[in-house]
Amino acid sequence: MAQPFRGHVNARGNLTPVDGGRRRKRSRTTSLMRRILTTIAALLLLLIVLKFLPAVSKHSGVEASRSPVQAFAADLRLSDVQISRPPDGTALYLDGLVTNTGSGKVNSATADVGFHDAHGSLVANVQRPLVGMSHDGTELVHDEFRRNPIKPNEMRFFRVAVEEIPPTWNHELPDLTIVEVTAK
Repeated sequence: MAQPFRGHVNARGNLTPVDGGRRRKRSRTTSLMRRILTTIAALLLLLIVLKFLPAVSKHSGVEASRSPVQAFAADLRLSDVQISRPPDGTALYLDGLVTNTGSGKVNSATADVGFHDAHGSLVANVQRPLVGMSHDGTELVHDEFRRNPIKPNEMRFFRVAVEEIPPTWNHELPDLTIVEVTAK
């Protein structure tokens, strides 16, 4: 059987408590004052930030997306225009490049074609839509600009087809002017 410990224990009666670096609990009033001061500081900072931000309407993003983009006939530049004719010779094709110099996407355009006679006098004017062409310039793509609008600073192949050719036309390149543009 085990015997109880009978060793000698020194009893020290003169012990003094030592502060081991422990902090005292903060009083409730100090904690509450700090919370109030930090809340006031945060509100002041928020007011300063809001004062220097630009004013924005609640619906400005919605209104901007609904407003129509202006497009003008002058936004489209035509270049490298050439005459071609189908084998049966019943129509006249004006093929070239169109460049959008405006700020909106163009999804359709109408051109005015002016035919002149041997003396340079205007004998006929017709208006026809610009039709998109494939990148190699050999195949027409109907509704190309509507499905894939011409973006600003973008260049595309186009064709204007004229079926009614005036008999007194001088067979030189007709005047080609953009008269109507719609933007997306």
